Amino acid sequence: QRWIQLDVAIKNELKPKLLKNLSSIHHEARHVTAQIVAKIGVVELPNSSWPELLPHLLETVGNSSSSLGAIQSCLETLGYLCEESYSGNMPTDVMTAQSNAVLTAVVQGMRFDGKGMANADGSMGTNDVAGVNGVRVAASTALLNALDFVSANFERENERSFIMQTICECISATDMNVRQT
Repeated sequence: QRWIQLDVAIKNELKPKLLKNLSSIHHEARHVTAQIVAKIGVVELPNSSWPELLPHLLETVGNSSSSLGAIQSCLETLGYLCEESYSGNMPTDVMTAQSNAVLTAVVQGMRFDGKGMANADGSMGTNDVAGVNGVRVAASTALLNALDFVSANFERENERSFIMQTICECISATDMNVRQT
């Protein structure tokens, strides 16, 4: 309710700052921001009041110049948005309309190996194994929250096989957190 009552100028000033903070070098800041962005998205997306939100999240996940932390927090945000929609806090058609793009980003995150990517602190390299695994965990969690919206993809054999292959790759990962998600 407070967000709805907030002056539009203030909202328009805050939203870009929140999106920028999803790329913070501080894990805690990114994680909390992902939760905040999702909660605001629940209010804004059904009214088309934040049209750049989903494109920003999807672009960040798919951009090879994005940091590991930014990719992880954007996948977390997508997962939270799917969870909010599934819980009835947002009309399901908002996420269903973007289900193919969300599924593509999530599967890309689950298969993520970090090669050629920026580390969480913005430096280049693949030394950040924890960061790579964090991306994979966030993506796997997002898939769990998106299952209701991607059911049509499971009806197509080639897509179902690809998704299941990706899930099996995560199950056989060396990192325990990736396997358990």
